[in-house]
Amino acid sequence: MAATEAQIAAALLQHLQSTSVIRRCGVEYGNNINPTDCAVALNYLLPDDDWLIPYYINRGQNTPTDLPLTVEYNTCVIQVEYATPASNPPSQIYLAPNWVRTAAQEAITRCPAGPISSIGGFITQSMVVFVNWVARNRIYSELKYPPLIPLSPGTGSDPGFVTVTVKGRMTTMKSPGDTDYIIPFKLSQWMMGMLSQYDQGTAANSYLRALANRLVRGFLAMDQANGTQNWYDPTPVAPSEMTYRCDATLGNPNATDCELLLYQGLGRAEEEVSLGPGQTKYFTQGTCSLAVSASMALNVTWKQITAAFQSLFVICVEEPYFSSGGGRAFFAAPSDAAVLIATDFKYLGRRKRLRNLKVPGILNSWMGKLRHKRDYSITGLNALPAGANLTLWKNSGDPANLACEFTAAASGKPVSSCK
Repeated sequence: MAATEAQIAAALLQHLQSTSVIRRCGVEYGNNINPTDCAVALNYLLPDDDWLIPYYINRGQNTPTDLPLTVEYNTCVIQVEYATPASNPPSQIYLAPNWVRTAAQEAITRCPAGPISSIGGFITQSMVVFVNWVARNRIYSELKYPPLIPLSPGTGSDPGFVTVTVKGRMTTMKSPGDTDYIIPFKLSQWMMGMLSQYDQGTAANSYLRALANRLVRGFLAMDQANGTQNWYDPTPVAPSEMTYRCDATLGNPNATDCELLLYQGLGRAEEEVSLGPGQTKYFTQGTCSLAVSASMALNVTWKQITAAFQSLFVICVEEPYFSSGGGRAFFAAPSDAAVLIATDFKYLGRRKRLRNLKVPGILNSWMGKLRHKRDYSITGLNALPAGANLTLWKNSGDPANLACEFTAAASGKPVSSCK
């Protein structure tokens, strides 16, 4: 028997409530933050209280209930902000001060006091309303589907959400709810999670697949360490020239190890490195190993390699799109490239199958029309030239096995076979 609309709504709501909080730590939010300073700054927030009280948005007054709200002490800044892609945000929202303090404490524990010490990060409010708005705004109305989850009473129609950020004094990152690359990436995952609610070939299924792809394109097109570009801005997006393929045979490297490898840096951004047959570069941190190789003689900058590494890490390890594991990043010509992520073609399809899909207006208003125009900035869409490859895997712990593990990975054999 087919599930009723109410059953689908209940299942989707349960899924979203369990996954719709975003947490991320990153060196771009600061890398010299003392958790003890954060504990002092935390005391400057309103006292614990479970009652919902009004917080005023962009009112221009410096009170404990005005957003954005900033408290700080020495090396640590705590900022509470409201993010929304809507053109007319509300003048006030209702929050419990206890939630703000709890979220700030969690961000402190996970980031400055976490495994990679002293870095900043953020946590979001539950994004159930926001995700539902993304999936239904001008989608279900155009496709003649009702919304699966009614907006909660009292929330109105605004899809905004609150972020609590712990950061250093010198960081240039703007509101993470607007500018952090992980927001569109997580949204794309949630859109993919909704696909099972609709049969393949239906308008809703096709739309959600297209939306997931466009959101991932937005993630890859962002300068991932800049924080000045809103992920929903109508900016041109370059054609994808990259494929990111996750592979369980490469093992499951520890995310913290890969983060350390990424944050410590592979080389100076503009410095060029020569690659070619027999010139593979290896980098290792704990269980995480990265090989930079090329099938022909060529030069690339460390900035290009880092952009591809960051995207590969997020897609396959930090926030795995399908299942966690290692992966590969490589150039693929636009004429035959997988749309973005080549892990599972039956979900994302290939570029040719999506090229002529009619996409409702929300995509164009958020991400801008896809213009086949070369973007010379280095992003996850165009990081590597033809012939260059990155391979990310879980190593055996023996440095002497790196070459064997890379050879096994290149031939499609499990890296665990190198003992």
